[in-house]
Amino acid sequence: MRSSCQGDSIPESYMYSYRIPLSESSGISESSKGLLPIGFTRQQNFFIATPEKAFLDAVYLMSFGRYALDLSAIDDEKLNRKEIHRISQNYPPKTRKMLEKHGYLGPA
Repeated sequence: MRSSCQGDSIPESYMYSYRIPLSESSGISESSKGLLPIGFTRQQNFFIATPEKAFLDAVYLMSFGRYALDLSAIDDEKLNRKEIHRISQNYPPKTRKMLEKHGYLGPA
C-alpha cells in the first residue's frame, strides 16, 4: 500500500494498519475490546490518532533509530502534556527516557 502523503519519512515496510471489526450496537466487536489501541478517536468507521498519539508514535520510532524526528519543529503548544503523560505509560522505558530527555515528561 502506498501512502497518499508526499515526502513521508517512514519507509513503506514500517507502515501498518489496524483492522478492527465494528458492530452496529457498540461500534466495537466483542473480540476487539481490550485490544483497541489508546490515543485514537473514532470518526465514522475510522480510528484517527490524536496529535499526542501521533507524536508518541514518532518518538517511539525515533527512540529505536527507525525515524528521524526534528523535535525543534514541533509546535508543542498544541500538544496536551497530561495526555502525553497518560498515553506514554504504555510505551517502553526507552521511549519514556527520550521524552524525559527532551522535556516532554518530568523525571520518574
